[in-house]
Amino acid sequence: MADLVEIAQWEEGVYQLETSDPVMGGPDGVDNRQAKQLANRTRYLRAQQEAHAGAENPHPQYATLVAMQAALAALVNASPATLDTLKELADALGDDPDFATTVTNLLALKAALDSPLFTGTPRGPTPAQFDNSTKLVTTAFLSQSGLQYSPLHSGQATVASTTMDNSYIGSRVVFNNTANQAATLPPIAGLPNGASVHCSKVSTSSSGIVTISAAGADQIDSGTGLVTSVSLNPGEDCVFTVLSGAWVISGSFLFRRNAFSQSLANNGYAKLPSGLIVQWGTSTIATQSMQTVTLPVAYPNAFILAAGNTGTVISPNAASVSLGFQGNGTKTSFNVIAGTASSGSTGISWISIGY
Repeated sequence: MADLVEIAQWEEGVYQLETSDPVMGGPDGVDNRQAKQLANRTRYLRAQQEAHAGAENPHPQYATLVAMQAALAALVNASPATLDTLKELADALGDDPDFATTVTNLLALKAALDSPLFTGTPRGPTPAQFDNSTKLVTTAFLSQSGLQYSPLHSGQATVASTTMDNSYIGSRVVFNNTANQAATLPPIAGLPNGASVHCSKVSTSSSGIVTISAAGADQIDSGTGLVTSVSLNPGEDCVFTVLSGAWVISGSFLFRRNAFSQSLANNGYAKLPSGLIVQWGTSTIATQSMQTVTLPVAYPNAFILAAGNTGTVISPNAASVSLGFQGNGTKTSFNVIAGTASSGSTGISWISIGY
């Protein structure tokens, strides 16, 4: 006796034995046909069940234990033990259901990285004196670098003769002795362009001058050239500012040297605070002619007038000469017309005004 051969396949139907079917056994006998069909179905269903039971996720539409464990592991993602539960996360967020809004509102109170606008009283570290980096500066840095009066000498120091160091940068240094005084500026080496010292010789000292000298091989641009020292008279002050490796000066001293300069020669000039310039001189001109007299300095803006004395002919006789003075459309000269005498030359003295 042998078992029927089973095939794991699904049979669409089960054969119905008919009354006319002969009795026939064997593997292909009609009497075994129903049994084979049912056995095949059973083998097929068993194979399906075994595959289902052995699958890691046999029902993808349903959450399995494995899937849930993987999802939880991904959610925790190696979080520390104190932050791997919803309760712990809620505690860390302060149980704030609107945590995102709270953080957004707090961030809105912060200054932006691009073009920040600070309010209140922001503070920061003060860079070293004369720092030339891209660090943000404080008002203390401005003071110690001479960009406003320095607090190192309470903004002002009254001194006798002294040798200044960098602590005087940004200060007003006052000299008030009636005797002559001398002072030396700080060395330029290490000072940035714009570092300055304000020196004043107070007018209450009716006598005595103060001589301000550059240190070592440093020089001072006085407005008329490079020098090693300058002198301040009572009532004068001068600001010494570092620029391109030299001390450049400004103040009443500079006006005295430049804007109010003068030449006291026979042919000279004097520049007045109002801008008016007075010039004078002497000349010899031929009679019966018009000659041009060149001014010692050119007027920056306009020639106003020229006048002079009438002259006496030097040769060949002593006849008197009438003179006429007139502008010629330039700022550098004027014309003189000499008449009456038939020949000879005459010496004249003249004065001119312009601005």
